[in-house]
Amino acid sequence: MRSLEQAVALMGRWSPERAKDRELVLKRIGELSATCGEAIGIWQRYLDNPGPAGDKWTILSWVGPTNAKTLHEINLKASDLLRSVCTIAGPEAERIHSYEDSVIEMAYRQFTPGETGPDFARTAIERMRARRAYLDEMMARIRSIQFSARKAPS
Repeated sequence: MRSLEQAVALMGRWSPERAKDRELVLKRIGELSATCGEAIGIWQRYLDNPGPAGDKWTILSWVGPTNAKTLHEINLKASDLLRSVCTIAGPEAERIHSYEDSVIEMAYRQFTPGETGPDFARTAIERMRARRAYLDEMMARIRSIQFSARKAPS
């Protein structure tokens, strides 16, 4: 999430007049973390009841189209939230957002050799938990930012 790193760096140059923007960024990042939690829930429900094995090529055939579509919708929401943070922070962060990978672990890829649906679900949950921890770290960094005494450009 390079765009979030850039957004936080830009926020370090903000003046006290941007305090409301900082609160809005924190709110959006909290919502982004919640979307990661939603995705974890989808992967965990699949893992709790994996059903019949799919083909050896695609995750989608194991998790099913309904779960895949739900993960896709969650990812769209997550992308919008990250874009919102970048827009608030400034064009330098917003530009990078266009090149970001998906925030949510999706079901649209092929397996690595020997991998199964439950294997990928466990990996997806681990990655999503790591992203939530990273988002918590970013929120802590934002809260620790001391506003600049000089007026920063908008």
